[in-house]
Amino acid sequence: MVRAAIYFDTSGSMWQKIDGVSRIDLARQVWEDVRDRFDGQYSKISTINGKGDSVVLAPLRKRNIDTLRHVDIPDPGGGTYLWEFLIEEAEQLIQTSSEWVFFIITDGGDVESEGEYYGIEGFVPCAKKIKEIGIDAEFKI
Repeated sequence: MVRAAIYFDTSGSMWQKIDGVSRIDLARQVWEDVRDRFDGQYSKISTINGKGDSVVLAPLRKRNIDTLRHVDIPDPGGGTYLWEFLIEEAEQLIQTSSEWVFFIITDGGDVESEGEYYGIEGFVPCAKKIKEIGIDAEFKI
């Protein structure tokens, strides 16, 4: 059974606006638009924030639409530790399953990962590393 790892970027850059609307408000709207797709699936829902500051909003378990509707994206603040964080997550998630959909709502600006994982360009080496870990993840960003 495919499981969903759902991540919300809650770093400070999510306050920036696009056409007068903050990225965090856009993220909340995206979540509202797609959350029904995860009804009946096993999912883990977390924030992405500064190194060591990400929070699990809902631990891995099977969810119904009512519980998904009660997941609130917190207000942003702090840095962005994104691509290396997802690798760390994959190392934990592989212990429960090798089939995951990673659903990530982010602006992609990683300023805390190091080396090849730094910045927007860090996505490609991140995806490769997750595959090496043994997760054949499908990414929805």
